[in-house]
Amino acid sequence: MAGVKGYGRRARESGAAVVEYVGVCVVVVALVIAAAVSVSAGAPSIADKFTCAIMRAIANVAGQAPPTCGDGTATETTGDSPISAAVISGPVEDGTSDVTVAVNVPPGTSWTASVDTGYAYTTSFGDGPATATIHLPANPGDDRTTNVTITTSDGQQVTVPIVQPGGTQNYVALGDSYSASPGALIDGEPWYWPFTGGLPYDDTTGAEDCLRADGAYPRQLADGAIASTSGSVPSLSMSSGFYSCTGATWDGGDGQGGVQAQLQQGAADLANADIVSLSLGGNDIGFSGTVKACIFDPDAITFGSTKCADAIATANDKIAHELPDRLTTAYNAALDAAPNATIYVTGYPPVVAKDDPVDKFGFVPHDEEVEASADLIDNLNDTIKETVDAVNAEREANGEPGRLVFVPITTMDGHGITTSDPYYVGVTESVLNMPIPRVQDAAYHPDDDGSQAQGESLAGYMLGETP
Repeated sequence: MAGVKGYGRRARESGAAVVEYVGVCVVVVALVIAAAVSVSAGAPSIADKFTCAIMRAIANVAGQAPPTCGDGTATETTGDSPISAAVISGPVEDGTSDVTVAVNVPPGTSWTASVDTGYAYTTSFGDGPATATIHLPANPGDDRTTNVTITTSDGQQVTVPIVQPGGTQNYVALGDSYSASPGALIDGEPWYWPFTGGLPYDDTTGAEDCLRADGAYPRQLADGAIASTSGSVPSLSMSSGFYSCTGATWDGGDGQGGVQAQLQQGAADLANADIVSLSLGGNDIGFSGTVKACIFDPDAITFGSTKCADAIATANDKIAHELPDRLTTAYNAALDAAPNATIYVTGYPPVVAKDDPVDKFGFVPHDEEVEASADLIDNLNDTIKETVDAVNAEREANGEPGRLVFVPITTMDGHGITTSDPYYVGVTESVLNMPIPRVQDAAYHPDDDGSQAQGESLAGYMLGETP
């Protein structure tokens, strides 16, 4: 009987071993299937990482390309040479993000990475299995998706969606009068000379010297008072980060000085900034004086006068020979001062445009002066955008993300200084010693409507709504 008992025990142990072996096999198969599903569906887990190793081992034994197993969403495609890609790190909860995408292609197959938005930048391409780095700008709105497409040299493609959470972003404003906004009204009420109260500017250090208005769009954006044209409001935080100064050039100007000085004054804010806006270039070419020469100066509208033409020729010469180097220096300095920020470089609004009607009585230019002034603004903005693109390209070539975004101010189209509904402070409101003047520096600058419109354009770009 003892022998029978021993045999029965051994039989039970043997049977248990078989069951255990089968069970392990079932678990392994189940995990492999689960891993394959989760990698395709973008639901990473500890089991995914464990079973990924098993899948790689099986692929190696079978002589197949090993799968890509990441910490994020993966999308796969098949063909003569199967390829796959997966997010393996990032994005962070808020702020700017560097996201790493693992690209799995056969050895010797070259590929490129591209994104479906102008806000994100790729900093790598490869040959064979490698990784791509995607830089996402700060997101002050709702969660948004950026699609990364990997394209191989033989025409195959795989797309990986990256979902970036939104959050409140630290905002710093730099630049000249088209950011400081000396023409913006306060609470919808104009102020006149002599003053009956304080200056209509904020009380931060140097604000009066810089004519930095409370109605300026950087302040209004930070207060949540400006939405994009879609009605969405970016979530921004600004404590002492408003440094724009009327008259500023790159390295000097009126008031507190140029953007170079602003970078020094705002060093602490810039070090922690997620978003920076920058308006620069107009004073470097004498833009304000040129516009006044073509629109206000009585000599400029006298038949046969060349004052406007001469001023525009001088400004265009500076654009051609001086401005790109000055902007390049400024942009690189701003990128270094704000190492984690997306920097939105704002263009100059169309003070005059070729198709604007001349409806204003008084100091108005001839048709040819309107056209020449409009061409100057276009040339200035084109040069700013070209320099932004060049600096981004140089940074990306060095393996760094391009963090500059050019923002054209399209929300002021049709509201030029000569129209019946201008978004600018007019001459008769601006020249000192007239009956109800504003400060002279406000002339030809956006008024409260114009400042609001500038902010709408910028908000659209911050929220990723405008390509």
